Amino acid sequence: MKEIETREFLDTSGRSPFARWFEGLNAVAAARVTIALTRLGRGDFSNVEGVGAGVCEIKNDFGPGYRVYFGKDGERLVICWVAVRKSGRAPQLQPLRQHGPSTNAARAARSKAMALTRAFRETVYLRAQRDGAFRKAR
Repeated sequence: MKEIETREFLDTSGRSPFARWFEGLNAVAAARVTIALTRLGRGDFSNVEGVGAGVCEIKNDFGPGYRVYFGKDGERLVICWVAVRKSGRAPQLQPLRQHGPSTNAARAARSKAMALTRAFRETVYLRAQRDGAFRKAR
């Protein structure tokens, strides 16, 4: 099975909201998020739900309940936003829907905004280089 390319959305300053959030996680939480996103890249959508406007949520049911929001852009996934699910309250999705892919016409209109992405693996690689606990965590 072909791996699905997983990329991170970069804001207009060239920064990844996902990477900023990921760097703040403890080593075990970062490893669990990495495993979940790697499985997603291998086609395992068992913990994925659509939340509307072309946006999907992958549930990471550990700790406080981490959620990663992404859209599909052709044959690749673009990680757009992350949140910690508070009991009974949905996370704010407005910034995500602003940038996430939906229809072909909308995607074409936003092509310059969505052009700024980078490979998810780059963030994981950088974390692994600097954090020995992350390399050992499972």
